[in-house]
Amino acid sequence: MDTNGELARRISSLERANHRLAALLAALAVGVCLAFVLGAGTARPETLEARRLVLRDREGRIRVELGAELTGSCLSLLDDRGRRRIRLRAMDDGTAVLRIEAGTLGEDTRRVVDLKVPPDGWSSLTFADARGTERLALGLGYDGEPRLRMYTENGRSRVVLGSDRSGRADLVIHDEAGAQRAVVRSAPGGAASLELLGGDGTTTFIAPPPAPTAAGGAADGRDGP
Repeated sequence: MDTNGELARRISSLERANHRLAALLAALAVGVCLAFVLGAGTARPETLEARRLVLRDREGRIRVELGAELTGSCLSLLDDRGRRRIRLRAMDDGTAVLRIEAGTLGEDTRRVVDLKVPPDGWSSLTFADARGTERLALGLGYDGEPRLRMYTENGRSRVVLGSDRSGRADLVIHDEAGAQRAVVRSAPGGAASLELLGGDGTTTFIAPPPAPTAAGGAADGRDGP
């Protein structure tokens, strides 16, 4: 019996079977990779539906809130003490509001900044102090003209700057009680004027002086800012 020849045939047969198995495994691997690549191009992310979504940090504190409210949708970012620092709201009436807040109520360094864009076109950027009183407001009026207002700590107007479509621009300065004390105006056509007022609202100085009337008097050039 040729033992060596029989052993050689068996080894050769095993090698051929091993090659076929390796080829089969390689083809299977290529097929799996190809299916993964082709499937990734058509895969769609899952949809998460909820009325409120809350994200917490490692300590379990709420840091992000996203939800649907009775009047619209809201996204809030909170600090590690649970205080809302940034809040974005989209109201059902078409108003969009962004609030940024630093500090807490009563702290001297507390500030609140609001950016508001309502559907009527009067958009504004306002700044509030530690007590929540609005102190500075910058906005665009219904006519698209800019406005700037400064307020006292009691909420009274102190400085008002604005213009309108007629070409007029006014700078109005108030005293602490909110009464007008000075008006600087650039009228349509380029004419400029300065008017100073007393505490009772009467004019104490005006330049240039009003033109005399036909009767010899002086015309009142003040028509209000």
